[in-house]
Amino acid sequence: MKTIIRFFVLLTLVFTAGSCTHNNGDIGPLFGYWRLDEMTVDGTPENLYDNTGVELYAFAFQSNVMYIQTMLPHLDYERAFGTWTLDGDVIQWHFRWTDDNKYANYDEPEALKLDPSGLTTLRVLRLTSSHLDVEYTDTEGQLIRYYLSKTK
Repeated sequence: MKTIIRFFVLLTLVFTAGSCTHNNGDIGPLFGYWRLDEMTVDGTPENLYDNTGVELYAFAFQSNVMYIQTMLPHLDYERAFGTWTLDGDVIQWHFRWTDDNKYANYDEPEALKLDPSGLTTLRVLRLTSSHLDVEYTDTEGQLIRYYLSKTK
């Protein structure tokens, strides 16, 4: 009887440990949490962190959902929820969603200079299990690049 109980406990542990946290399947190297290391505009680095009141911009991707978390002092934060699609070397980040409660956390951080329409189409320069580099040209003709590294 002890052997049967141990077998079921072991079987439960195996299934629990192997359960999927990737809703709707594996999305490849994009899955997980990313830190925005640098953003450039026409090759010039933008000041995202020094004396801006922002400690970190963090991105997360799962299924077709993403968010950008703005980490502020004293463990405070703001989140912007959106969706994403990837087709070849083109990725789209879509914000400006709404819901029945007029939930306000769908607007991306203004400092990141994403497309004001809420739909930013970017070209993927590099996507590995540890780095994501993307770029797009804004409505004023400025080339904006984002350099992210995976945190987990």
